[in-house]
Amino acid sequence: MNTKIAIAVVSNRLIKPKTTLALMRMIAATPHEVFPIMSTEGYTTAEGRNYCVIQALKNNCTHLLFVDDDMTFPEDTIERLLAHNKEIVGVYSYSRKLPLSPTVAFLDAEGNYKPQDQIAFLTKPEELFKCYSIGMGVALLDLNLFSIIDKPWFYFDVHESGKILTGEDAWLCKQARAKGFDVWCDPTIDIGHIGDFIYGEDEYLEDEGKITYD
Repeated sequence: MNTKIAIAVVSNRLIKPKTTLALMRMIAATPHEVFPIMSTEGYTTAEGRNYCVIQALKNNCTHLLFVDDDMTFPEDTIERLLAHNKEIVGVYSYSRKLPLSPTVAFLDAEGNYKPQDQIAFLTKPEELFKCYSIGMGVALLDLNLFSIIDKPWFYFDVHESGKILTGEDAWLCKQARAKGFDVWCDPTIDIGHIGDFIYGEDEYLEDEGKITYD
């Protein structure tokens, strides 16, 4: 079966110009068939992500790459994530806050959730590793997952007080792990999260897209 990748952006606001540039370069670089999806409606990110999954399935895609509207990434991101041949694989990105805090949740020695206060955040792993959950800012999913894991695929678990206990991306990972799937993170892909400045962006992007006159 040929690889057909749905590239899905969930956004009800303006997509960042640097994200658009990164998307164009990545799509131009991949040899695989690409099906674009943009979810611009719905009340929550979870609702938008579920919509994207349904559209990808309807269009016979084999994989779904989520890209949030405020991320930067290299043009070979698709190829590097595909090469791992995993059902769920994401990247090592940071939340838009200081001090830097990764969107990845780690596993302890027994395979359970490792509290964030036990992690040296600035000591980033150097190779693919198994984790508790990933953020969906940049994440590749094998669409066969969605015929196995329970619905809702993406969901906000909310306490009666209104506090969010589990975000929609961690919920998907929880559903997958309950069905025996592992969740993986590739920390070698340079990712930026655009806020007041670009959180976590490595030096290779500093001169990308800048206009010069010499």
